[in-house]
Amino acid sequence: MAKTERVQIYIDGGNFHHLVLKRMGIKESGFEFEDFAAFLASGRRLADGGKRYYVGTVREREGDIKSREAMSQQTRFFSIMESFGWQLKTSRLVARMETVKIDERVIGHYELKKMGVHQIEFERTREKGIDVKLAVDCHTEVVMSALAEVKMSASDTMRRYDKTASDVAQTAR
Repeated sequence: MAKTERVQIYIDGGNFHHLVLKRMGIKESGFEFEDFAAFLASGRRLADGGKRYYVGTVREREGDIKSREAMSQQTRFFSIMESFGWQLKTSRLVARMETVKIDERVIGHYELKKMGVHQIEFERTREKGIDVKLAVDCHTEVVMSALAEVKMSASDTMRRYDKTASDVAQTAR
């Protein structure tokens, strides 16, 4: 098959969720990833293993029903994606405490300070290593195989990345 016909698709699931699906008001299970892949491929053949979805895995927290349900939903979603031939690339989610200081940037800061609230602490989870995994996989695939084009949905700002494999390989040199 000619080099110009093979396409590889990479999706950063966390960013795709927050910057696309959430804004559309739909969950991953309600999005047609197969139609999206066909749209990105534009009639060309996908490379073997040509659909990759990168995401942090939800872990159940002891005694936390919400985390158990989130893990169960993600497991069902993974099964659906795998049944359509998507390769899942996962990493762990890491929890950390973050602090927001109450100052003039916070709406209602005067009222909060009057109530004695000077900062808010909360736990935030972030995926670790997904961006690196995706970039390494993309680079390796371009250098080692005959791809015509790479379609990537990965940026934290969701800028469009639509490069030919030769553009990526040229950059790597």
